Amino acid sequence: MKPSIDDVRALGEVHSLYRWNMYFITFPSAVAAPPTREEMNRRCATTTRPKVTFNDTLVNMRGHTVEQQGKMTYERRITLQMLETVDVKVAQFLSDWRQAAWQDGTGVSANKKDLEASIKLELLDNQDNPTWEYVLTGVILKDMTLMQLLEESDEIDRPEIILGYDFYRDGPPNTVTGSNIIA
Repeated sequence: MKPSIDDVRALGEVHSLYRWNMYFITFPSAVAAPPTREEMNRRCATTTRPKVTFNDTLVNMRGHTVEQQGKMTYERRITLQMLETVDVKVAQFLSDWRQAAWQDGTGVSANKKDLEASIKLELLDNQDNPTWEYVLTGVILKDMTLMQLLEESDEIDRPEIILGYDFYRDGPPNTVTGSNIIA
């Protein structure tokens, strides 16, 4: 049966897509002077959410086929679109992280554990209280796209960063393992 207007009104407040925070719980230790968590949060304009896909298992038996839930696979990528400011905090952080992963000219790289970060995405209610969180573990820099420099434009610089991660956990605030690092 189709919901009535009273049913819709009884749902309560809905999540707005602009009420969220993105925090680095830990920065890569190979980056000597990363920006602060707050500086990165303030500069993060958009983010995708982590995603999983369930693989299907087909069970065939004497002419009958049924589908069964298979293993879960993490998408292992999120995209952050940042706002760059003239203090170039985003550019410096990305350059330092990239150089730690692969030094120009030598190919020397920091150890895997020193290149990894962990990130928390928080969904917020209308009073900016966290209602749900995603904690990503094993976060590494995968790719970045810098905007084209233009002859004339009023556009602002919005670098796009693609991060890989090993896995994530989600749940209500402060229930996700390791997420209570940030108050």
